[in-house]
Amino acid sequence: MSGAVIAIPHAATDLPEALSPRLAEHVDSDYLRRFSDVDTDKVYSLPNVRSVRFAWSRYLVDPNRAEHQMSSGGVVPVDCFDLRALYRPGHEPNDQERKGGSCKTAQQTGGAPHG
Repeated sequence: MSGAVIAIPHAATDLPEALSPRLAEHVDSDYLRRFSDVDTDKVYSLPNVRSVRFAWSRYLVDPNRAEHQMSSGGVVPVDCFDLRALYRPGHEPNDQERKGGSCKTAQQTGGAPHG
């Protein structure tokens, strides 16, 4: 096995079901697929090379962002690349959720995706 490891941070489109009531109406699986790097895990599936695939959509937590990146597209995004809001008005992640984001957000919303 090669010593190389390929990181695949944006292939997933899953969001925890517990988050659904907070999401804007247009945020569905088709919308998430359009703004994700779907199938990059298949493209970079190489023999004898390890890969690490982030299990959740980048719209739950973006693993390519640093904790201090608090813009609307930061660690815990509140809008998408098309600048449409991901959350219903009044249901956006608060500052604590956005600062503590990463693993805490996934744990609080149901752990790892199923399927």
